[in-house]
Amino acid sequence: MARAPCRAPAATGHPLARGAEKLCWCRSARRGDALQVSGERTKAAAVTQALREFIARRRQKGVLELAGKLEWDPGYDYKKDRSRT
Repeated sequence: MARAPCRAPAATGHPLARGAEKLCWCRSARRGDALQVSGERTKAAAVTQALREFIARRRQKGVLELAGKLEWDPGYDYKKDRSRT
């Protein structure tokens, strides 16, 4: 993958400006990796997919936090409710 040109001018005096070229290359490499791993064709589609996965993971985390906090009815028969008759 070719290095992306840095857009941050090094002469600004900003503390991060010295490594800006390296940062831009890293961002570009991660973007390329994200597109390749996701199988998406555009950056926007890869970001959308990443956000959906992030939201799903956070929701799963919320469900896991309920583990051991729910009281189950001992008389509940799940097999009875599944019968098709």
